[in-house]
Amino acid sequence: MSESVNKCSPRLTVVMPVFNRPKELVVMVDSILANTFRDFELIAIDDGSEAQTLALLKQYVEHDSRVILLHRAKSPKGAQTCRNIGLENARGEYIIFVDSDDYVTPECFATRLRHISERPELDFMVFPSGGYNSNDGFNPVGHQFGYTVFGDDLCAFLRRTLPFVVWNNIYRTEALREHSIKWDTQLLSLQDSLFNTECLLADMHYDYAHVSPNYGWRVEDNAGSISKRIVTEPHFRSHLYTIEKVYKLVQSKYGHRYDRDLFRGVLYLYNMIFAEGIDDARARLLVDVVRSYSRLGGFILRSQVSFTHVLELILTKRKARVLPMVAYLIWLRRENKRIQERRAQLASGLMESQT
Repeated sequence: MSESVNKCSPRLTVVMPVFNRPKELVVMVDSILANTFRDFELIAIDDGSEAQTLALLKQYVEHDSRVILLHRAKSPKGAQTCRNIGLENARGEYIIFVDSDDYVTPECFATRLRHISERPELDFMVFPSGGYNSNDGFNPVGHQFGYTVFGDDLCAFLRRTLPFVVWNNIYRTEALREHSIKWDTQLLSLQDSLFNTECLLADMHYDYAHVSPNYGWRVEDNAGSISKRIVTEPHFRSHLYTIEKVYKLVQSKYGHRYDRDLFRGVLYLYNMIFAEGIDDARARLLVDVVRSYSRLGGFILRSQVSFTHVLELILTKRKARVLPMVAYLIWLRRENKRIQERRAQLASGLMESQT
């Protein structure tokens, strides 16, 4: 149910899931309302916050008719369910998904609307982002996403080297609906990656905007972050589901063209899941899923697990896991370094061109 609804459809809808963190929420909402572009609705979807956060949201609703408060009334709990609710209720021609603990620059919405309006053939556009934290504020050259550093963005998503995140983008609302793009509520992590992967697999047209960063991703650690829970049993099941779904989607469209990239994405998750050593039951499940879509990938992964167990007789579990992966880990380190250097180069170039 909404506490406030605008009578006329706005040009832009901003969808923002909310779950506590009132101090960070104030920074984000204030930055949204300070935008020079005014014709938008902010749909805040509460995911079961405590009284302090709810009272804060209701204050914003009372003081600004563009702020709409909805409450998640269906399962499962989580940001992806909230974003689907926001997408279902969006009235804007365009839509942006944001996190409630981040920051947008005052010109963010105007810049995005201006650029995508000039490109009617596009379904979405990608914009650069920087970092944000409470002590230093917005840092345009830190933690960048949204730069053209890959020749094949789908390849990068499958490898888990993300070209952009959802909050980098502005989408045409109708394009998402026409292609039936929604947030997969079975995922406990990696939701952004799958959402954009499905956009690419649906052949949605997009391009990068070469402008200064206008979104700040909060880079401060927090105890409840997904990255600290990613090795739990529910998250492991979510990873298996994600791996299988992506293999199905990609192979149904491209056959085995991207198998190498898909396998590198599996190794990325494998490296996190078994950070403290191999769990036999989980390893068998992971091998079985990969083998059902790639006999070669399944064979390599099974051999890697077996070699790790042999090494555990003479090495620590961590070292025994790392050694069979050394070629991949060297590649990943070099690739990440290349990506970071290229993004920093592009960010510096954009900032110089704006001055």
